[in-house]
Amino acid sequence: MKKRLLLGSVLVLLLIPTVYAEQLWHHKSDIVMDVKVYVDLEITPKASDYKLEQVQLEETLWPRNTAQQKLLDEEISPAAKQDEDMIVFEWDKPAEQVLKAAVDSRVKVSNRLVQVDKRIKFPLQNIEPSIQEYSHKTPNIDSDDEKIVEVASEIAAGKSDLNEVTFALFNWVRENVEYNMNTLTASVSNPASWVLENRYGVCDEITSLFMALARSLGIPARYVSGVAYTNYQGLNDWQPHGWAELYYPGYGWIPFDVTYNQFGFVDPTHVVLRTTADSNETTTMTRWVGYNVGVRAKKIGIETEMISSTTRGEQLLEIEVEPLMRKTGFGSYNLIKATVYNPNSYYIATTMQISDTQSLQIEGSQERSLLLASNTQKSAFWIVKVDSTLSSRYIYTFPLGVSSTRGYVAETEFKASSEYRVYSKADIEALLSELEEEQQSVYSRNIEINCRQDKEQLYEYEEAYINCSITNLGNVMLRELQVCFVDECQRADLGIAREKALKFIFKPEASGSVEVPVSVKNSYVSKMEMLSFEVLDTPKIVIEQIEYPNSISYKDKSQLRIMLHHNSTSIPDRVSVQLKGDLQSMHNYQKLTADQEIVLSFAGNQLRQKNNTVEIIVKWFDDRGKEYSTRERINIELENITLLGKIDIFFTSLIDKIIGLLGRG
Repeated sequence: MKKRLLLGSVLVLLLIPTVYAEQLWHHKSDIVMDVKVYVDLEITPKASDYKLEQVQLEETLWPRNTAQQKLLDEEISPAAKQDEDMIVFEWDKPAEQVLKAAVDSRVKVSNRLVQVDKRIKFPLQNIEPSIQEYSHKTPNIDSDDEKIVEVASEIAAGKSDLNEVTFALFNWVRENVEYNMNTLTASVSNPASWVLENRYGVCDEITSLFMALARSLGIPARYVSGVAYTNYQGLNDWQPHGWAELYYPGYGWIPFDVTYNQFGFVDPTHVVLRTTADSNETTTMTRWVGYNVGVRAKKIGIETEMISSTTRGEQLLEIEVEPLMRKTGFGSYNLIKATVYNPNSYYIATTMQISDTQSLQIEGSQERSLLLASNTQKSAFWIVKVDSTLSSRYIYTFPLGVSSTRGYVAETEFKASSEYRVYSKADIEALLSELEEEQQSVYSRNIEINCRQDKEQLYEYEEAYINCSITNLGNVMLRELQVCFVDECQRADLGIAREKALKFIFKPEASGSVEVPVSVKNSYVSKMEMLSFEVLDTPKIVIEQIEYPNSISYKDKSQLRIMLHHNSTSIPDRVSVQLKGDLQSMHNYQKLTADQEIVLSFAGNQLRQKNNTVEIIVKWFDDRGKEYSTRERINIELENITLLGKIDIFFTSLIDKIIGLLGRG
């Protein structure tokens, strides 16, 4: 039995946004921070007659000037010798048991994206020797490992653009290696080959694998030691961190943080302290002259504090998100499409992430990564499934949000009801295949589909007529196009700047909200547009129950109770209930929006004979004026008829017969 949806019973489900704290920093144009790098050396005598002539500390970690980072102020304590690679602290015959060294810096880090505005031919050639050394293997970046070479070659196969190769390597590491802190307490960082085999690691190890894959393909890569803000496991602070820089000819060193999913940039909480060829090079070295004494680093630390920040105004990408189906049934699958446009003159990579929504299951990963060249548009897709156990009393609204790497957000929604169509996973996967094929076909953007339908709302017994025009906006003749709607396909050739008109007929198979694709395909193009129809079921009334007396005395009064059940989504209009036969009456109603009981009072003296047959006829119309009806018969026996009653029945019956004869005449 169908249940009518109650007016106003609409539930909006809870959207659970997935926003990383790091994304908040993407809206900052620059951040000013105080960074303190400090080392405490502990002097440990081994005998009472120990002697310590000199202690020397070589420190290689401190904030530097880079393309993204500017050193505003620096204080070194105690005074020390400094060159490009090292700060050397010296203590002559120190009397203290603990020697303290510190570099206090104020830095300004800009939110800078290197604007790669041209394709860079891959494989790279003619790299200068000073850069080429970063293509060689090192202890942790064992890029000559056989398995690393094999994996990198498979990833880069067929690609001729450096940005495409780097993007593929970056995403392969993100998708196949898990960030796991099990190795964090190890005394040394594991090499790239170990990470590839075990498929997990911390930031420096994951970065090592990314660098090794790049170097195995001849792409120079270097390791960056620094600090960055993180909210991982509730830390919410700056922590030591490592990321990579890859060399792009003509553009220089470009940052890539696989751990933070930042391709071609790092957010302005990243402070560069050092760059090296390997991820496991010594950062602090202690030397001393003396005997019967030891010197060790008791404490090494980095403290970072944000002083100020500036919010950026521009948005680099334009994002739109929409569901393929605006309405679905319970347990139905749906497809969510996010379209991203890069209006800039340079490449931008981004990862789109869909939010969690209550009672909605997302199939597979929530992330989709896109690399967009200048002035290009691409789409990302997610298959979702509606909970099958929702209450049929409600229409549910599912809000959805999609956010980019830099925190840009677009939102949409769709509705679900027990009355709407259920799409199988196979239905949605078939449509997804069409859309992905369209995206891969570059010329598809030069096909324009415009379809108009004579009605968007129709009954199951009706047809809708569709007029489509297909336009070739490109500069190539398109032959043997197959233009298809449902199971009907029409062939068309389309010259440059030409338009073709085609007609289709939509014949509903079932009621509910239906999305039907119109597709245009040949060997070179694939394009699809969805048409929406609201198919109404025929309005239906069922005489569900009749309560009446089996017999009635001539002088008594009684009631006839008729329960009308509204058994459709469509609303019956101009409803009438008529009694014919030995008991006659007519009752009219405007609409039947819910089940309704009709109560008719009658008296025994209204009946015509001892055994009376009464026909109950219910009629109604739909919005198109089509008439429907249903009927039932009942029998009521008349008892205890008086003499006057018999005379009344005789003459009433005689008059009815005369009227009937006159009517036929």
